[in-house]
Amino acid sequence: RSGAFFFFTKDMKYLIKTLTKSEAQLLLTTLREYTIYLTENRGETYLSNYFGLHSIKLYSHSIYFVVNKNVFPSKYKSPDEVYDIKGSWVDRYTKHHVSAKKLMKDGDLHTKLILNEQQSALIHEQLRKDSEFLATCNIMDYSLLLGVFYTKVHRNNQRHKSVIHLDAQQFEQQLHKQQQQQQQKQSNIKS
Repeated sequence: RSGAFFFFTKDMKYLIKTLTKSEAQLLLTTLREYTIYLTENRGETYLSNYFGLHSIKLYSHSIYFVVNKNVFPSKYKSPDEVYDIKGSWVDRYTKHHVSAKKLMKDGDLHTKLILNEQQSALIHEQLRKDSEFLATCNIMDYSLLLGVFYTKVHRNNQRHKSVIHLDAQQFEQQLHKQQQQQQQKQSNIKS
């Protein structure tokens, strides 16, 4: 719908996406704040990781494009389901079926995503931080790309229908950081 073209590198590590001139200008005007935000958060974010903004002039037409890190780990197969989540109900359905493996929207998500409390808290906290950052940049039109990977789940008296796959290394780092903070709080209380 945006008219943007998306291309993946052969190794699936990077995404190349075309931009309008105004989108390229917005990226440039927010670059300093974006860089500071990533540095302060040690790269822990659900925002796109930009590696470059480029333009090509063909005849009299300029084409802008950005190179991003693929949000889905390249070592895995492609997600079984992908959703562009905006948190809106207006025009947020597609006519695609899950089996088509096409990008779907909020209204197409009919599967319950069950997470443990720690995962859920980490995800909500990061989304809150990212949203607050975008608000400081006066950006309100953004979405979260959600990939669902079908996996075998060992059931420990819990029912799991789907598993959300986020960057495992990032999640483990966040979880480890949170556990260290809790241990620090407990040792401060005992002291």
